[in-house]
Amino acid sequence: MKKLISPKIWNGSGFFTCIAVCITCFIFNTHVNGQCDRQLTAFGGIVSYDCVNVGVSTEGEILNLYGCNGIGPYVMQAGSAITFTFSHPVSGFMFSCNGLDNLDLLGFGHEELSIDINGAHYPLPNTGSPSNCWPLNAMLTADGNLTSQTCPGNSCTAAAEDIFISETISTLTVHFTSTIGIGSAIVSCYFCCSDCWADGGRLTGTPILKCPYEPATVSPATQTILPANTILQYTLFSNPSDPIGSILAVSNSPNFNFNPATMQSGITYYIAAVAGANLSGTIDFGNPCIDFSNAIEVQWRFLPSVTFTAMEPDICRGNCAEVNITFTGDPPFTLTYNSSLTGTVTSIFQDYNATINICSPPNEPSGPTPLTATLVSDLFCTCE
Repeated sequence: MKKLISPKIWNGSGFFTCIAVCITCFIFNTHVNGQCDRQLTAFGGIVSYDCVNVGVSTEGEILNLYGCNGIGPYVMQAGSAITFTFSHPVSGFMFSCNGLDNLDLLGFGHEELSIDINGAHYPLPNTGSPSNCWPLNAMLTADGNLTSQTCPGNSCTAAAEDIFISETISTLTVHFTSTIGIGSAIVSCYFCCSDCWADGGRLTGTPILKCPYEPATVSPATQTILPANTILQYTLFSNPSDPIGSILAVSNSPNFNFNPATMQSGITYYIAAVAGANLSGTIDFGNPCIDFSNAIEVQWRFLPSVTFTAMEPDICRGNCAEVNITFTGDPPFTLTYNSSLTGTVTSIFQDYNATINICSPPNEPSGPTPLTATLVSDLFCTCE
């Protein structure tokens, strides 16, 4: 008589429960300490902020009004300028504007906004973000000034929001000019204290599915800003409301492996890029100058497992016994098993439960016969 031995749960070398990985993407924004969040609103004198005193002086006529999207309060008239002088250098500047007109094709001229930094003309690096208030986005002139696109009708009014200047600034002047001497534009101005203009950028990705033996990987962050003494790293964390307090891993690349010592299957985690102060090659998470990108959601699930159950483990010579098989995971399942009575067999099962027959030849000697699974896979992953 043969004794059928059926290990209950298998991972290729003993007892186990395999764990599968399912990675989905969810995009959200998490910014710790907003970038350039000190707004300038004075029209003259010296104004004290938490980190610097700012002297404000104007030339020409500048009115006080807020427009669409809260842009303001500087309504600059043709030929006007406003200068900000900082008691010590600040590390960045951001401004928005709307109401720039261009009617060159009709012979009525156009309007421009230009910037001086530390006494010299500064060509703007870009036109910022489009506005939902105006039909056109501003464009740059050959000199790096802002103006509207040229068009023949009355829809030539343009806007630009959140133009970021990553310079060390002691003085900054905004000039508004018009080739026909009339017109106006509304301007908002913000500045950054110290080095807090780091930007973790943006991650892009689509839902992906990984097994636990494969890393969860996203594309490198884009649109990052890294001032002096800051670096970019990637974090895996568990709480989007507290990314710093729930960090599980930090990496120089956007690749993370499942760690059963610190993570659980079925729990949602997040991958994000983060820019911050350099502390011996890693980010100083205790420094308030830190910025997270949007995040990609990650979840690890259980891999397939298989259980053998022999209702009658004793098989007489020349007879057969039924063995019940139970799977966990996502069908279909591929199972490879081996015993001295069957040899190596590979079969595909479409359901979670199945039955196989194990038969003993008439001349089989007595003794135990282990039934061993050597591979099990489901729709997503393989264990062997």
